[in-house]
Amino acid sequence: MLLVKVTIMLLLLLMTMLLLMMRWRRRSRTRNEGDDDDDDDDDDDDDDDDDDDE
Repeated sequence: MLLVKVTIMLLLLLMTMLLLMMRWRRRSRTRNEGDDDDDDDDDDDDDDDDDDDE
């Protein structure tokens, strides 16, 4: 019975760790993509400013 409890606890721990790793990877990807989008937005803003001057 003790072996069953320990096995279940280890499986739950493993699943939790996998879930946390997946969430961490998604966040790091989102941050990297977000930085690229911010750079693109800044470029677009600069283009808009040039159009206003004309």
